[in-house]
Amino acid sequence: MKEIEVSIRVKTEDYRVIDTLFKSLNPDNINVPENISLKFFIEKNELIFSVETEKDVETLISTLREGLEYIGLSLQMMMVEENEKNTNRG
Repeated sequence: MKEIEVSIRVKTEDYRVIDTLFKSLNPDNINVPENISLKFFIEKNELIFSVETEKDVETLISTLREGLEYIGLSLQMMMVEENEKNTNRG
């Protein structure tokens, strides 16, 4: 089987969002199986989450799903914090 690589890009003009996501999604936070390669990196105003494997497509899909869940939770937490800041100002 050939190597399969999937990349997910999170793009925003607010670099603080990208930086916060990158710091909170450090690969240490995700349980990475042996046959999976996982990379997080920043390119301009994008966070890139890349997963690749040569063997196990099901595990690749599961790892992508887990990464997306972390991204979603992190974005939700940032939105809650921003809403709280705006509420406390008024």
